[in-house]
Amino acid sequence: MRLCILFILICSCLVGSPPKVVVFDYGGVIAKVDRRPMLEFLSEHLGLSYKKVKKDFASDKLYQSLEKPLAFWEEYSKESLPSDWLEQLDHQKDLIVKEVPGMRELIEKLKSQDIQVVLLSNTKFHRARFIERHGGYDLFDPILLSCHLGMKKPDPKIYSTLLRTIGHPAEECLFIDNRKRNVSAGEDSGIDSIVFESLKQLIEELEKREIALDDYS
Repeated sequence: MRLCILFILICSCLVGSPPKVVVFDYGGVIAKVDRRPMLEFLSEHLGLSYKKVKKDFASDKLYQSLEKPLAFWEEYSKESLPSDWLEQLDHQKDLIVKEVPGMRELIEKLKSQDIQVVLLSNTKFHRARFIERHGGYDLFDPILLSCHLGMKKPDPKIYSTLLRTIGHPAEECLFIDNRKRNVSAGEDSGIDSIVFESLKQLIEELEKREIALDDYS
């Protein structure tokens, strides 16, 4: 009888235990990454149509080009650009990535409770390099990016790689992504997963999982 009671108590503790690892997606969860303001800036200041600029700097090519010197932009636009062109460009770079208000504080709160915070993001190399240089990944350890892994969500292999890398079983992890197909794939891998909608909704979901956020503001 005592053994039965002890077994029930142990199971109850396990069920109510908060996750030891929280895995975040980046774009659409931690921050919104919007290329449009930069493309509009290039169109206006280089005297080129938005359609042309959007085509010429599609996808990862934009982030690669943002590292180029003044000579590159003058050759591209066939114009002599002002001496402060690169300073103007740097200002626009800061507008591309906008963190979701309150998300950084939430992650710091998780870390203060000894919860490991991991990043699992689908991205391309130059985009990832751009975000990293602007401090977007500095809250996470480890940082797992599709461009480095050679696979992307919702490939089941990427979740296996995640678990192998962090050294925790699926039942000790929580995965957060704004795409339902990625969340479904996480659940198929045995990982408790949340479809991110808003910071408020996420806080409510975390509290359901016994993560104490009473004093979070």
